[in-house]
Amino acid sequence: MALWNLVLLKQFYQVVLVCQLIFIDVPQTDKIGFALGGFFSLMSATFAYEDPLSRAARDVTGTKAQTVYVMKEMGRNMWSSGKGFAKVGALYAGVECCIEGVSRYDRQQGCC
Repeated sequence: MALWNLVLLKQFYQVVLVCQLIFIDVPQTDKIGFALGGFFSLMSATFAYEDPLSRAARDVTGTKAQTVYVMKEMGRNMWSSGKGFAKVGALYAGVECCIEGVSRYDRQQGCC
């Protein structure tokens, strides 16, 4: 009976580890990827070759309207770039969790 309890405890520990990897590590990587993507998009908008006010000058008039237009455009670009980085980060973390689980299982079984 004690051996059976040990097996159940080991399986419970493995389930807890998998849940920790899926529900903690993946969302953390997702948030970090989103922030990183937004930062890179902001930096690329800052170092753009063309003057952002000249883009806005074609569509709207007035300094305040141009500033609002440029900020909205930068926000849209940051949001879309952040979403892309977040997807890549979540995909990477998910694959990493799967590979870790398989390699951990192989080491416990003495396979590799």
